[in-house]
Amino acid sequence: MDKGFFGNSLARRTGVTVSFDDNFYLRPGAITVKDTAGRPVDPYNINNYALSTSNGDMLNTLDVQRSAYANLRRDFDVHGVPLTLKGGIDMRNTMRDNRSYSPSFTFRGADGRTTTTPVDPLGSDDGAGVVFDGVNSQRTAGFGFPKIQWVSNYTYYDLYRAHPDYFNPDLNGEYRSLVSSSKRAAETISSAYLRGDIAFMERRLRLVGGLRAEQTNVDAEGPLTDPTRNFQRDASGKFVLGTDGRPLPIGPTTDASAYPSARSSIAGCTPKRNTCDCFPASTRAIIFGRI
Repeated sequence: MDKGFFGNSLARRTGVTVSFDDNFYLRPGAITVKDTAGRPVDPYNINNYALSTSNGDMLNTLDVQRSAYANLRRDFDVHGVPLTLKGGIDMRNTMRDNRSYSPSFTFRGADGRTTTTPVDPLGSDDGAGVVFDGVNSQRTAGFGFPKIQWVSNYTYYDLYRAHPDYFNPDLNGEYRSLVSSSKRAAETISSAYLRGDIAFMERRLRLVGGLRAEQTNVDAEGPLTDPTRNFQRDASGKFVLGTDGRPLPIGPTTDASAYPSARSSIAGCTPKRNTCDCFPASTRAIIFGRI
């Protein structure tokens, strides 16, 4: 929707009978559709369908990677014995933040009634022909079928922008999708090392030793769903009980809109993990012959 079109749309037709005739290995040779009165219905004509639902898929992802390092080396001569010291630090940080949600709508038209057929006995202004896709409908269908008339997600969204009152939004579903798909994680790896090289016997005997330390910090945020938030609490945080001894809900049980925002929260779960390890190492080498 942030790009100017719906992600998905649905037009449907109910109250029909579909017959498949002259079947062979590839497909039916003929498909016949009739309504409840026995009148033929063209399944490839968009005017025989009613607009039903639509939704948008919006995704914002942020990836950040940062790193910094430094190394230092110093050579010494200790009474004719060569000694080399090396040290360094390294820091790497990676962060990913996902924010996405899928708002959904049910089409109800100017009369405020949702219908599943454009020939509803009580009348219908939900005909899908108003959002006809003249470009994609020119494509030839596969397997020998005729051209199929499609809904244009661009025109459908333009209709929503011009008449938002024609659409019934699912605010609960929108909030739940936002909560469940919003996640952030950051990892920082910090390390440092110190290494020493020393040689004896005119560099024929070499000893190498060192120590490396590494610390990993993980900080994350994710959705939190707590069913106990559906119930009332007093100032001390205790549940408010009814006459039957059960906790009182925050709203009528028939009002579904009172619960999702209270039960679920964005970034309500904040797990953390920190680890630190040290890795000592040493080697020795003896060289025979001339150097």
